[in-house]
Amino acid sequence: MTRRPLALFFLTAAAGCRDARQITAVDADLGVVVDGSNAFAVDLYQQAALEDGNLFISPFSITSALSMVYAGAEGETEAQIAAAMGVGDEASWHENLGALADDLMGEHHRAYTLSGANRVWAQEDLELGADFETVLDEDYLAPVERIDFAGDAAGALHDINRWVDRQTHGYIPELFQSGDIDASTVVALCNAIYFEAEWAEAFEEDDTVDREFRTPSGAVQVPTMFHNGEGYELAREDGLTVLALPYEDLELDMVVLLPDEDDGLPALEADLTAEALAGYLTDLTPTAEVQVYLPRFTMEYELPLQATLEALGIVDMFLPGVADLTGMIPGAETYVGAARHKAYVEVFEQGTRAAAATGFGVNFTSAPAEPEEVRVDHPFLFLLRDRLTDTILFIGRVEDPR
Repeated sequence: MTRRPLALFFLTAAAGCRDARQITAVDADLGVVVDGSNAFAVDLYQQAALEDGNLFISPFSITSALSMVYAGAEGETEAQIAAAMGVGDEASWHENLGALADDLMGEHHRAYTLSGANRVWAQEDLELGADFETVLDEDYLAPVERIDFAGDAAGALHDINRWVDRQTHGYIPELFQSGDIDASTVVALCNAIYFEAEWAEAFEEDDTVDREFRTPSGAVQVPTMFHNGEGYELAREDGLTVLALPYEDLELDMVVLLPDEDDGLPALEADLTAEALAGYLTDLTPTAEVQVYLPRFTMEYELPLQATLEALGIVDMFLPGVADLTGMIPGAETYVGAARHKAYVEVFEQGTRAAAATGFGVNFTSAPAEPEEVRVDHPFLFLLRDRLTDTILFIGRVEDPR
């Protein structure tokens, strides 16, 4: 399958040393991918949010890795994945998701770093489906590397984790654990994503002091940044404040969803849908001046990916004797024996760093006059968004910044 030009996908000359974004608007086909990806992001978040505590995931990484598995799935396995992600036409999905990822994370010279890569490892001499390999190559830019799982599973595990470590700049040093990859593994599919950007308006380190943050278990003192600035977008909803803090180049931002009540996060999460989130983003408007108080925090998180996907209806691909991945490996009985997702985020005075990786192992069977004020001093939800397409790259919550 060759990638067709998108209706609103065009090349522009780079201004100076900065490469312009190729996708500057969303046409109908790309809209299916963005809408499906964002709805899947909310579904993933809500499943993760059933457990207490901080959380942080990259739905875009999960979507990318799962879509590569989807390219090799058939029958009911294929249908379950498509339903969970909101896929319409399969060929169009792969083509447009690949184009979006390539535009977001390709070679550019922008003020921020957003890099991502896909990779597939396959057992030596294993015959893969021709259409599957074509989709990997043309849409996901995912070269297939031959490796000896059967003869050296430990070495294969080391090589895969080393690739993830490099792609995430050392923030996800070990995606797969011992036992995830063994002699019965025949294919491993991975996506890795790394983000680093400075705020359009930085917080001054001298303004960071310990301030109160009211956690579900009581008030604590945490390092809290402060900035009185312009260029923010703000929406006051019923019982909710939505604040967008842009990064340099103004193409990406962090969106904070802060309930008015200290204990309002569970209700916000219960009512959260892709449609509601799209409405909040649409309501954002530029504000002349905002005083922002934001806790500085660092978080590492691992999502129980198999249980999460099963809860969203993706069940068959994990069942030996039931999974149908014959588009990936023709004529063979295989299933997904390992599913991992890990993410990292650091929010500090100069900006934000974030990284995530997702992997699947396939085994044989066997504005007012007075400045606005936003005090982020109790549990909140946040996401990192591509402003040009509204694609959610990362999403998380903070219950305790410590």
